[in-house]
Amino acid sequence: MDYASADIAKAAMSEGHMPVLLQFSAEWCDSCRKIAPLIDEIGAVFKKRIRVMTIDVETSADLAQEFGVAAVPSLVMIKEGSIRGKLVGVTTRRQVAAFLEDYI
Repeated sequence: MDYASADIAKAAMSEGHMPVLLQFSAEWCDSCRKIAPLIDEIGAVFKKRIRVMTIDVETSADLAQEFGVAAVPSLVMIKEGSIRGKLVGVTTRRQVAAFLEDYI
């Protein structure tokens, strides 16, 4: 799992031309490791329509707090600089696809 820094995530969100899916995660989180391959797949499949970034809540606690992340894994959709949706907990491919449908 490759983690993006808070600065890189904020820069990507401020560009505004492409929705950004932030996956808030932690090294110690088993559920985060379970969902990571699905998130990586989404990033690859939709790479021209969405930017996917993984944020470590341990090293980017301020960013997690800014987005109201209280549990991991959490997915936060940013579009046009604003939070458009959140999905918390381990989810299925179908749930993630339904979550993304409105944004990409």
